Amino acid sequence: MLGKKVWNKFGTILRFGTVTTEKTENGWKFVKVDWVDDESFRNSTAWKAKMRGNDDAIPINDLGWYRMDKITEFSPVKTIKTLEKLKL
Repeated sequence: MLGKKVWNKFGTILRFGTVTTEKTENGWKFVKVDWVDDESFRNSTAWKAKMRGNDDAIPINDLGWYRMDKITEFSPVKTIKTLEKLKL
């Protein structure tokens, strides 16, 4: 999975990134992802932490491990071609 392009949905936020690290634990594959243009996610998690009275929002560059069933691999080129068909 290293170098693969993936997406993840957090509420209504679509996140896109590249797999940078992988590991297997208890039969599950986990990956770390370098998310791009992820300000909406960071702002949302910071707001949630503030509302919960927790000043320790998720660190920007260390968002943890994602189990493979929580992310989806995709082809940016194919996705862009599909999205271009939506132009009015």
